[in-house]
Amino acid sequence: MGATATSQQYYGTFYWAVQVGFPVGYAKKIAYNCNDVDSIFSPLLPSYQGWHFNIARSCEEDSRIVRFTFMYLAAFACFDDAMQKKKNGQNYSVSLNFGLMYLGYALHPIFKIKMKKEEAALINTWFFEFIIFSGLKDRGVFL
Repeated sequence: MGATATSQQYYGTFYWAVQVGFPVGYAKKIAYNCNDVDSIFSPLLPSYQGWHFNIARSCEEDSRIVRFTFMYLAAFACFDDAMQKKKNGQNYSVSLNFGLMYLGYALHPIFKIKMKKEEAALINTWFFEFIIFSGLKDRGVFL
């Protein structure tokens, strides 16, 4: 029996996150939230189809890229907040967990683009490794 889309999304995201250096616990949170987008933003509802399909007009940016960008920026805002709280000796776990959640959400529409174009290795490219993980390490989130 072949793997389901759910298990491919979860495990693909999990293994990517571990491969680029996320601690296992963080990788699980990222993968869980990437996979959970289908429950939270159901493709059956027209208002959420932009998470799963490109609903943009031909002159607009791909709707999945727009959602990736929005969630990616939200993740980094949370990671920045976590870093500041950590520097000030405050509890930063809530900000860190929200950052991991938003990062998982951000990866979901990118995964959909790859699935549609049958480019299974895109999430493993140096581009994503650089912009996502390097940016987090620079912020001191994993220290």
